[in-house]
Amino acid sequence: MRLKLTMAVNSSDEENIAGRLERLPYSAFHTKFALMLASGEWAESLMLLGNGAILTLVAAFYGLTGDLSAYAVPAFFFAGEFIGSILFGRIADTRGRRAVFLTNQLVFGIGMIIAGFMNSWQLIGTFVLIGGIGVGGEFPLVDSYGTEMFVRKKRGAWLALIYTIAVTAAPLIVYITSITKGIGPLGGLVGHEVGYYSFRIPLWFMGTAGILVWLIRFRLKESPRWLATHGKMDQAKKMMDVESGSIPIFPILARDGREIFNFVSLSDRSSGKLQEFLEKRNHTEDFFYNRVRGNEFVSGVPKKWGILTSMNLTPTERTLIKTAYKHGFFEWPRTYDLELMRKDYNLSKPTLLYHLRNAERKIMKTIFD
Repeated sequence: MRLKLTMAVNSSDEENIAGRLERLPYSAFHTKFALMLASGEWAESLMLLGNGAILTLVAAFYGLTGDLSAYAVPAFFFAGEFIGSILFGRIADTRGRRAVFLTNQLVFGIGMIIAGFMNSWQLIGTFVLIGGIGVGGEFPLVDSYGTEMFVRKKRGAWLALIYTIAVTAAPLIVYITSITKGIGPLGGLVGHEVGYYSFRIPLWFMGTAGILVWLIRFRLKESPRWLATHGKMDQAKKMMDVESGSIPIFPILARDGREIFNFVSLSDRSSGKLQEFLEKRNHTEDFFYNRVRGNEFVSGVPKKWGILTSMNLTPTERTLIKTAYKHGFFEWPRTYDLELMRKDYNLSKPTLLYHLRNAERKIMKTIFD
């Protein structure tokens, strides 16, 4: 694989953003994003998978019988979910993914908490319906947002993990309802009494979980693809620059059985990380590194770094040899030694010598060959 920094223009800004997301190496960014999605799925699955358990307690406490005892709570909840899926689906396309992810958790949390304070099954059902509106906006958006953000090859695995985490809410909420069944003054038909707080505590638990997720999701970023499709390219590019640090930005080109990989790095550190990432997974033949500073860029080659680029120094070699030269490592007597360099870069002395010797060898090879 031949690595080279180049300048090019994609046919579409939107395609460029999508391509950058596809070529983004796996990092903590993906893990944090998945956890923020999974937390919301889990919180709302408490009601989605636990409404039957809640129904049993509500029906018992208020003495509901017949068909009413079978659909009082679920009917309200699923009606709200139906409304939410339509409402929030449209808002997600017009106002953004992040806005919906924040709003639906807040609606769900507030709806469930208030439902727990109501003193009639009709009012409980009304606020469960409101909470269900929040749930309706969550599940389809997780699919669409996850599809936009996760790399194609691992997209299915990430979404499967999110839904696997979500279904663990079912046994938990059933367990909670089993231990709250007798809490509070008893009510209901004789022989089927349950406590006043039997279903209220689970509802408050669900609502609190929703509010906590709402607070956590303030750290969630807007989808770069959504920004790009709505003409907000500056915001999309800025977000990608922050999240990626050093990422491929142009398509891989196959030439004579080799691949030319183009990338841009915002810092020496991120450049080195990307090189190490690629070298672990591929055979890297050459690595061309150019540093570009606004007033030092001439004919595609920076003034200061044109010579160093031809030497194929790695970012680590270039950084260490430059530091050694500037601080007097090559002076006599030395004003900067390996011990000082070890403290500055947190590398062992043998590692420092290895990189310095490699850099010296490449420099001399360029001069004398």
